[in-house]
Amino acid sequence: MVIIASVTMDEIHQHVGREPTCAYILSSGKRCGRREVEHEVAMMQTPDAWPAWPVLPFKRMVNVDGAFSDLECGFIVEQPPKDAKVLYIGTIFEVNMLSKLPQKRYETFDEIYADGWRVD
Repeated sequence: MVIIASVTMDEIHQHVGREPTCAYILSSGKRCGRREVEHEVAMMQTPDAWPAWPVLPFKRMVNVDGAFSDLECGFIVEQPPKDAKVLYIGTIFEVNMLSKLPQKRYETFDEIYADGWRVD
């Protein structure tokens, strides 16, 4: 992981000569470029590309006491109905206990991304 402090996406673009896929900004948490968003959402929408199909693992950094310091794990399972986007909080090793796991429901894959979840 590369950490860049106190710079803007434009400054990174000028430095590397192209739009970065991601920049880590210490003061505001993670900010990502268009390409990463498109890649993440495309992966969510394409179960045939999931390495552990029918399960797609996720992770997100959790804000603890004003700092991103804890990692939360979750996963989605391809199951009917296909329009349901349910993210289970837990690891893929708990897939056989879906009814017992906490879950979050989302309307779109973009909402999953916006809530801080990233494909793991």
